[in-house]
Amino acid sequence: MFPRIRSKSVASMAAGTFLLSAFLVGAVFLAEGPASASAACDQRVFDRDTTITCRFVLRPGDSVVLLNGACLCFGPGGSADWQGSPTTTWSDDGNTQNLERDIEITGNGHIRFENGSGMSTIRYVEINLQPPVQLGKYPLHWHHAGDGSRGTVVEGVVVKNSTNRAFVPHASHGITFRDTIAKNIKGGAYWWDPPQGGKESNNSNDIIYDHALADGVTPNPISSTHRVSAFRLGSGSGNTVTNSVAMNVVGGKDSSGFQWPEHVAGPRAWRFENNTAHHNSANGIFVWQNSKFIHIIDGYRGYANENSDIDHGAYANIYDYRNLTVHHVEVHALGWSVTGGTIGTVETSEHRIDGSPVTFTGVAVGRLIVDNGGGFPGHYVFTNTGLSFNNVTVKSAEPGTQVTINGETRGFAFSNTPGHPIGFVDPTRGKWYLRSSNGSVTTFFYGNPRDIPFVGDWDCDGDDTPGLFRRSDAFAYLRNSNSQGNADRQFFFGNPSDVPLAGDFNGNGCDTVSIYRPSTQEFFVVNALGKNGGGLGAAEFRFVFGNPGDKPVVGDWDGDGVDEVGLHRESTGLFYWRNTLTTGAADGQIIFGNPGDRFVAGDWGKSDGKDSPAVFRPSNTVVFFRHTLTQGAADSEFLFGRKSWLPVAGDF
Repeated sequence: MFPRIRSKSVASMAAGTFLLSAFLVGAVFLAEGPASASAACDQRVFDRDTTITCRFVLRPGDSVVLLNGACLCFGPGGSADWQGSPTTTWSDDGNTQNLERDIEITGNGHIRFENGSGMSTIRYVEINLQPPVQLGKYPLHWHHAGDGSRGTVVEGVVVKNSTNRAFVPHASHGITFRDTIAKNIKGGAYWWDPPQGGKESNNSNDIIYDHALADGVTPNPISSTHRVSAFRLGSGSGNTVTNSVAMNVVGGKDSSGFQWPEHVAGPRAWRFENNTAHHNSANGIFVWQNSKFIHIIDGYRGYANENSDIDHGAYANIYDYRNLTVHHVEVHALGWSVTGGTIGTVETSEHRIDGSPVTFTGVAVGRLIVDNGGGFPGHYVFTNTGLSFNNVTVKSAEPGTQVTINGETRGFAFSNTPGHPIGFVDPTRGKWYLRSSNGSVTTFFYGNPRDIPFVGDWDCDGDDTPGLFRRSDAFAYLRNSNSQGNADRQFFFGNPSDVPLAGDFNGNGCDTVSIYRPSTQEFFVVNALGKNGGGLGAAEFRFVFGNPGDKPVVGDWDGDGVDEVGLHRESTGLFYWRNTLTTGAADGQIIFGNPGDRFVAGDWGKSDGKDSPAVFRPSNTVVFFRHTLTQGAADSEFLFGRKSWLPVAGDF
């Protein structure tokens, strides 16, 4: 038995000194020249690169120290026989871990098994190495060992606090990693090199990760920041990852627990069963490759991943997901399928090519969000999933996009930025969220809590900007830019119970503020803004229209360039309107929306100069748009806002 040598025992020794012990069998020897094969296999402290060409044995109580970035390199004929005492490793969710072993390897060097090295057995070893952050220098690395590594078993091994990855089987085949732990690792935990120039020379085959854990993975200078992952499932054939957990990966928007990477070569289908990803800063699974090979992902569980449990991307592939238990799935690529399990929300994203449908069969799906505008249309097929069209929200959809639920197909074509965009105001804080014609959202504070918000083009420049009615002083406050600041114009408005109306009531391209008085159902239409600091002028039009309790709305219903008025009955969804600013019966009426929906009007969808209804449903924060002033279901939908927010419509 060799003595246990801790790093502090040799930290102060200069290179080339001797550490001798006449009283200990197997004394540690540091030589100035290269160690011989036999001497190296008896050595326990290495301060320079050393090639092992024999069977290197470690048993409980042994320790190895690697100094000066030294490589413990296993060359032709070299192998490791490291067998610590079996012990508990980690719980199935990864939250309980045993990081101590009775064989230790410490220091700032690295271990590499090179071409010609033989089958090794490494069991219950604790590796705490901080190697140089350079390619090829990793705590436990097989480098082009080829078939010579077949039969190698790495079991119960802990790699922790590594500056440069953990377990790396690179172009080396037939290695089993079982009950392993990668803890606090930079650059990626289970990884091997991507192909160079599309060639298969870096591929690894028949790699097994079984009950392997990665906890705490962050980028380093030679890894990708936005796509760092715990398990990078690289190129090769016959590879398997089962019963494994990836947790606490912190990186960019495409980082993940398990990654199928973009650059692949040759056969690359993985067997992936009963794995879990949780509490990662972006994704549980991230796929970004085009593949003609069928990867089967069975029994995957994802939760508490900040972006998505599965973010499945690239252009088209034929991955087969089975028996999922996840909260959120994001769909980029076309052609893959899901069967069995549960998914809380499926969200589509922009597609870059036409492709086969994405199918969901026999998997419980709670909600579908379609948001694939700006690319190619998608087709999503749901069979026996429990999903209904009432649980489908369309944020944007490229023309030709289709959703099929139990044989019924509906087409969607909606960009959420045509004509008048939609905006919201949080009345509890006076915060505005205005969505522009290019889809960007401008936010700013303007007004006091409980002010009544509206919008209009007060300075005739073509842009709608905020207005407020403050019941406490019966003043209107108008601003000429969509930004925080003081009112550019303020004037006395009317009675505290009056409702402000903004519109272009004479077709001159400028909006003014008018009044609806609920107590008498009277409209007072004024074609000039009130004087700053003064009062609102006399009404050009005064007329009675509507029933008590109905809420007023302004729009150009007939496309003549002049705004008129309408009323919405929240209790039934009835909307009725006049095409002239006069007393009389309604010129038209429809029912649109559900009781309790909040009504706005704008030129949605076709941008034909005619305004039509939209309703904001607080229960699910979805805006439903009708593109024509006719009876019918929503033509498009848009998820935005919070249940307490108030919708506004205008050209922002």
